[in-house]
Amino acid sequence: MKIYRKIIIVSTRLGSVSKMLLLIGVFFISTSLSGQTNRADKLYNRWDYYKAAKLYEKKVKKNPDPEIYFKIGESYRKMNKYREALLWYNKVNAMGNYNNPLFYFNYGLILKNNDKCEEAKQAFNKYSTLMPGDTMGRFYSLSCDIIKEDHQWEEPVSVDNLQSLNTKTADFSPVLYKDGLVYTSSRKTENHDYLIYGWTGEYYLDLFYAKQDSNKLSFHEPVQLQENMIDLAFHDGSANFTDNFKTIYISRTYHDLKGGKKKKALGINRVKIFYTKMGEYKLKGMEPFIYNNDTYSVAHPFISRDGMYIYFSSDMPGGYGDADIYVSKRIGNTWAKPQNLGPEINTFGKEAFPYVDSTGNLYFSSDGYQGFGALDICVAFKDSVKSTDVLPAFKKAKVMKTPFNSPANDFGIAFIQNGRSGYFSSNRYGGLGDDDIYYFDLNKDPVKPTLVSSIYTIGYRPYEDLDASAKIHIQFTDKKTKLPVDSGKFWRVDAETNKYDEVLFTNSLVEFTVQEKTKTRVNVLCKGYDLFIDSIVVPNLLHDTDIYLVYELYRTPVVERIIIVKTPDNKVKGKSELAFFDFAKYNIRPDAAKHLDSVVYYMMENMDAVVDISAHTDVRGSEKYNMNLSEQRARSAMNYLQSKGISAARMHARGYGYSRLVNRCAKGVKCSEAEHQENRRVEFWIKAAF
Repeated sequence: MKIYRKIIIVSTRLGSVSKMLLLIGVFFISTSLSGQTNRADKLYNRWDYYKAAKLYEKKVKKNPDPEIYFKIGESYRKMNKYREALLWYNKVNAMGNYNNPLFYFNYGLILKNNDKCEEAKQAFNKYSTLMPGDTMGRFYSLSCDIIKEDHQWEEPVSVDNLQSLNTKTADFSPVLYKDGLVYTSSRKTENHDYLIYGWTGEYYLDLFYAKQDSNKLSFHEPVQLQENMIDLAFHDGSANFTDNFKTIYISRTYHDLKGGKKKKALGINRVKIFYTKMGEYKLKGMEPFIYNNDTYSVAHPFISRDGMYIYFSSDMPGGYGDADIYVSKRIGNTWAKPQNLGPEINTFGKEAFPYVDSTGNLYFSSDGYQGFGALDICVAFKDSVKSTDVLPAFKKAKVMKTPFNSPANDFGIAFIQNGRSGYFSSNRYGGLGDDDIYYFDLNKDPVKPTLVSSIYTIGYRPYEDLDASAKIHIQFTDKKTKLPVDSGKFWRVDAETNKYDEVLFTNSLVEFTVQEKTKTRVNVLCKGYDLFIDSIVVPNLLHDTDIYLVYELYRTPVVERIIIVKTPDNKVKGKSELAFFDFAKYNIRPDAAKHLDSVVYYMMENMDAVVDISAHTDVRGSEKYNMNLSEQRARSAMNYLQSKGISAARMHARGYGYSRLVNRCAKGVKCSEAEHQENRRVEFWIKAAF
């Protein structure tokens, strides 16, 4: 018979999430009523999982035992070695029903971490059957359905493994520092070459700096950041800097090893935050954060750009789960009492690695949402209405999508100043070893250059089987200045019915709601800016969803836009500046595109107008050849207008060959190239109806 007791512990290994989630973990340890233990049990019960697993593996070769299989699987699960854990969990499952319901819950987690969601659902459902009073089995079973649905939203984002930084050990939590990156690693160092961390069998964590090469994916050889350390730290990392790089804040665990370096240090070491002034890529001693505590941990500090707020993760009493995100405001030379960011951010699980971008949105990692894997990167948009000078406020957090998140641990995100590229950490499959650092880029084709990272944040939807809708929130900003574009015209057009709504906006924001499984064309016209075109596709949803978009508008020189307009009395009004083509070509030339844009602008400002497109050629070549060529030119012009959001139902295109010459250059007449050019044209006749 076994008794299972829940023990809250704090790991001494800060940050290496691929080995233990967040430093603050909840684990279940089994003990025999008879009190019989062996060496492996002792190692297991004091969290030396690496050594315990190796001893269990030797023992189980002689005596196959589902309980030992389970302990080996648990050891690898707690080290976050998901493939190894699955191997041993499968052995337990193959031996028939297991008497510990917890096995099926953890088995489901490991199957999910290995991207086996259908099998994971079966394990979670088995747990729910055995433990009907616990809702967590149902919660995680539904997360598998959400993952399947979310993959319909995937957008192409470039993600590259930074092989010049990563090793077979843990490398994670990169932060920008001067001309390179500072990050945390468990690689071998001079300070820690004699200490092995029993939980993982690797070295302790240190901070490293790597200068970026001319190639943004390449870095110089990393160097250790610490020098002449006052304490012998067990773990240093993750780190964060003030905006001017003069002060560094880090998480660390340490223990005064009196009596010799090799003295074994046992017990729990709380994670604490320290800060110090930076030397030339080196640390200069440490000062403790005012809210460090010997009975709970504070970890993963992030300092806001203005230096007025510090965000961190803690398992202090009074939170919502295993570890929550807190914020404290600077008051003079000290910090106000930390405030929990509340249920909009925090869950029953673990939240850590906070990061706030240049627009005030909060990013962090959590295992308490119905996300893709273990730790998922989440985002909570700034709530400007509820934020105060005392405390920033955020809207309900959402899980970011693939490829930011995976079945494994994803955490430690940091944006480059452009807001469209940056770094994050993950122990996903395909890396070099343990946690690896990845570079992401939203600028590469075919990602639309006008979309910002908020488009990739619609991953979290609690499961409900109902007809759902999506509320679209669109903000307009100047591409160069990042300032709001306050006024303009906005149209949304149903892609199937071509019905449209026109909105005049004066506060840089447009909001509207569309039903699931719809496609909406969006057109934005602001004085002094290029016409903006986009399409919003909303697939089948599991729940009502908010989608946040930022449209960055490009300024354009003011040009005279004159087109031919036929009035109701059939008189021509205006003057034509025609779009021309090269000889024997039908592609739209750059100089022709600006004339087609004039048509687009007019059509957008007059949504009831229709256009008659006529295309023409010069006389060189046969009549049949030129008729085909003119029809291709007409289609090119029509396709261009469609690409800018003009419905095909509002256009009629026709080619006329050389039947409508505008000058003397008929067959047999010798003309200059400039004269022939006048005939290679497309004309646009705007009218109320055909």
